[in-house]
Amino acid sequence: MKIMSQFTEFYKAKVFLLLFVLSLIFVLSCGGDDEEETTADNPQEAAYQAALERAKTGDSGDTLDTSATLESAKPVTTPQPIVIKSKDEAQLLLWQHLTTCRRMDTPEITSHMLENNSGEKEYHLYPSTTAKNEFGVWKINEKVGTLIPQNAIATSWDEWVTSGLEDTVAKKCDSILEKNIPSQFVDPIVKQDRDAAVIVWTYLSKCYPDLETNYLTPNPNAAEGGFVVKSSANSKTDHGLWNVKVDGTLTPMNPKAQE
Repeated sequence: MKIMSQFTEFYKAKVFLLLFVLSLIFVLSCGGDDEEETTADNPQEAAYQAALERAKTGDSGDTLDTSATLESAKPVTTPQPIVIKSKDEAQLLLWQHLTTCRRMDTPEITSHMLENNSGEKEYHLYPSTTAKNEFGVWKINEKVGTLIPQNAIATSWDEWVTSGLEDTVAKKCDSILEKNIPSQFVDPIVKQDRDAAVIVWTYLSKCYPDLETNYLTPNPNAAEGGFVVKSSANSKTDHGLWNVKVDGTLTPMNPKAQE
């Protein structure tokens, strides 16, 4: 009986231990399921846990899709400046600009080239001796390729032309701004430099009967257009500086000419 009693006690202990182990396994398995369900139901928590795991292991995880970022980071294409290779190209560019509002021929534009302090070529453009339009003086840099008005007449032209370029519907130039533009003359009076000298001689000979045309030296006026006429080296009298437009307009340029 004693042996039987001991066997019964041992059997009870084994059964109790087995039940305890089974219950512990059940509790742990249920707790794991709750954590998985919680993580699955909360995307932010799942992302945080995944990031935390990558931080612990040093794994960078999936490759980041940067296609959208790279697309937005691409530089915006901007129009490149026109590179001017010759005076003919410079004159053509101004002709294209001016003819937005008024018809004219390319021979109406002439130019000369100077180098600036940086060694870059700059073309100065103005009406030729055969021009029927007074459009002022313009400048364009060979590398920048932008037309820049150099006097009041050129500025008025630029404003007028810009009005036509901005009117994308009617494509008409502003009629009010056109009032600031000199009228087109049929035939230029001053066609060559000696013509300019004759105009100055005609004006001065009234006061200087002994004046001869060979006492006057004409040169192209790049700043104002037309010609600048001054007394030549063999002249005994200084008659000052005179500006002669292609339409024959005569303007004194210094105090000596205004006397």
